[in-house]
Amino acid sequence: MECLNCNLEFISNKSDKKFCTVKCRKDFHKNKIYEYINTCPDCNIQSTHTRKNVYGNLKDNLGNTKCKSCRQKGRIYKDRINYESYDFWTDDFRYFRNCPSCLDLLEYKTKYYAYQACVNNSKCMSCSSYGLENGKIVETLRKYNVDTIYEYEKILPKKTLYYKKVWNITNNQPIKSLENYDMRKGGGYALDHIYPIAAGFRNNIPPELIGNINNIQMLPRRINEIKSDKIIIIPKHIQYFLDNK
Repeated sequence: MECLNCNLEFISNKSDKKFCTVKCRKDFHKNKIYEYINTCPDCNIQSTHTRKNVYGNLKDNLGNTKCKSCRQKGRIYKDRINYESYDFWTDDFRYFRNCPSCLDLLEYKTKYYAYQACVNNSKCMSCSSYGLENGKIVETLRKYNVDTIYEYEKILPKKTLYYKKVWNITNNQPIKSLENYDMRKGGGYALDHIYPIAAGFRNNIPPELIGNINNIQMLPRRINEIKSDKIIIIPKHIQYFLDNK
């Protein structure tokens, strides 16, 4: 027999075999291109599609596949949203809005998340029904015999509440862009606040400055343990606050 791909003669016991090797069969189908005509079920516009040996040689129509314009109808594209018509603002690559119930300040990582929160009229954790149904929050409120998170925060020590706020702000920063972030888990590196959190609490520095991305770096775990709460470098934005305090 003669191979359809390489045109070499080969011997086979099967009369319908067309290729000498598996590689020849794959190469032949890889280079073989079929052209099909598809009719959009919505607008009845016919379009030509090219597929590599997917539907078979006798397939005339791709089925219920819609054309590109019909597939895009109803989709939300981030670059087409008029963000200016929604009630949120940006500051230093972060996005903020107020809780519609208690007017507490809410922070979002991206502009699209802030837009979705405005569309859904999202509330803060303590005001939303989700917060009351969250198992950890319910357990915490029951443990301290309080009804809301605001009451829980009032009975917390000031230092504990300060640490919670700093880490909440830190986790909302683009920390994945930091060098050696991929080595944080199991790689020997740890996330470090250049100006320590303990020093920020002692000097009454706002948590927003301590948790800012400009005050975060990745250090080897051992060096981070030795550094502890020592002030080695003062970032510019914190030095500016201290000078104008």
